[in-house]
Amino acid sequence: MMIEQRKHPRINKSMIIRFRLLGSHLGMSSRCEDISEGGMRLSILQRLDLGMSLTLDFKLEETAEPITAKAKVVWQNDRDNAYYPFVVGLKFFKISPADSKKIHDYVTTMLCRENPADAARSNN
Repeated sequence: MMIEQRKHPRINKSMIIRFRLLGSHLGMSSRCEDISEGGMRLSILQRLDLGMSLTLDFKLEETAEPITAKAKVVWQNDRDNAYYPFVVGLKFFKISPADSKKIHDYVTTMLCRENPADAARSNN
């Protein structure tokens, strides 16, 4: 049995993410599968090395202001999916306090809609 080690609650959230390797100008698109204040899980087309640093650009909602964050690859798995054969876990290491709060508030709002007890725990 695995013990949950996450510091922040997360929600399933499918959205398109633009990312690039730190220091690169070549951007790629990917699909976010879930997000928390501390990071996100992405479905991707190519293998990324553990510890790789990425710059991410995304919107929580279509009309929202874009969020930019820097994140590290903390795990990666292969999977049987022709469109996105890899999935990676990213941990944010540089994100503005305002953008971090946007994610926190968004996750809390979505959790509150799904389960009010989870939302109450995320505010502690």
